Amino acid sequence: HYIKQIKNEGACVLLTTHYLDEAEQLSDLVCLLHAGEIKLIDTPHNLMTSFKKERLEEVFLQLTQEQKG
Repeated sequence: HYIKQIKNEGACVLLTTHYLDEAEQLSDLVCLLHAGEIKLIDTPHNLMTSFKKERLEEVFLQLTQEQKG
């Protein structure tokens, strides 16, 4: 994967994506946005640990559900 290659070469990569599985695998740091607002900024590992989830997508879903109620 090209992004992993240039990241491993020391380049800083800013990636925007709606695919949280992709962000989980490629990112050192993620910024979760919802309704145009920054909700959380942390490492994928820390977010999954603090929310007790196995996938970043599950973190996002829990975060958006909490804000509805």
